[in-house]
Amino acid sequence: MKMYEGFKGLEKNTTMFGKFTKYSLGNIGFAKSQCFFQYATIQNTQHLKCSKGTLSELVYFGATSSEQNQMLIKQNEYDDELRVGHDFCGDRSLLKAESDCTKWVDFSKMENDYNDKCLGQEKCDINLSSYMRTGDDIKGAPKYCTNKFTQIYIQT
Repeated sequence: MKMYEGFKGLEKNTTMFGKFTKYSLGNIGFAKSQCFFQYATIQNTQHLKCSKGTLSELVYFGATSSEQNQMLIKQNEYDDELRVGHDFCGDRSLLKAESDCTKWVDFSKMENDYNDKCLGQEKCDINLSSYMRTGDDIKGAPKYCTNKFTQIYIQT
């Protein structure tokens, strides 16, 4: 395992765990999850990039409302309701319906484009806001899902 130390994957991690992890099987491949965010109204290209390896398939994707505190669904009767920040980047099925703006984004097209342009690449460019639905497809959308604070996210 000593050979993996040479890649300096955890050199900035000075905790006891970090010092030993670089010698363990847990560091093979340097796999880590990354989240990419983009405000829905900003037409800008995201530059997705892995420091080591290639971009993997999408784990989660979604769009969050402009409300500052997203509400998570209770997992069971004993859990308190949890709030997550505007930077939520996870399983959208955990969000309460009023916090989930995913249906106003064409994720089918986005996922197809991501798979064509990005999957297995070291880096790629993608404009997440270009997948926001428009025209008749956006009629009936609540303001908090279509204003300048709505965020689209993907997690690889």
